[in-house]
Amino acid sequence: FDQNQIKWHEFQHNGVIRKLKSRKNWAALWKQKMQAAPELVNLSNTQFLNLAQNFYQTIKGPLLPTQITTHHSSFQNGGEGFAWKYLESFLKNRYQNYSFHISKPLLSRTGCSRISPYLAYGNISMRMVYQQTMQYYPDAKNKRALVGTITAVLFFISSNLLSEINKSV
Repeated sequence: FDQNQIKWHEFQHNGVIRKLKSRKNWAALWKQKMQAAPELVNLSNTQFLNLAQNFYQTIKGPLLPTQITTHHSSFQNGGEGFAWKYLESFLKNRYQNYSFHISKPLLSRTGCSRISPYLAYGNISMRMVYQQTMQYYPDAKNKRALVGTITAVLFFISSNLLSEINKSV
């Protein structure tokens, strides 16, 4: 990278904090990151590389098959809007059935958060989920179930962090 004058910047992603000498303060650092305001990217300073059309044609690969590009009613829709829709419905009431339905194939569809693909594809961030959950926390009917469920969904959180979250809210 250096010989091509490419600067490599690695940023914290979710619960991963690089180069920690100890996990001793990890929970506090994680919580600080989750409670922080989102950082906006100034795209006006971004430099994009335009590939020559003939080079692009050689590397682009084949078209994807229609079986995976055609919408199917059994699949969730993609995108940030649907991520928020599933998160909202989960935080409003579905979280209460999570521990009862998680291992039951026919019930898990309505008892689980269904936000994992949105987290995996970056449609919604762990910080967004955490902050939205904390907004629902004061009025939650079952606070323990809400925090426990979100802890399970955000699998980066260790069981020690669960107790840290419970102490702070």
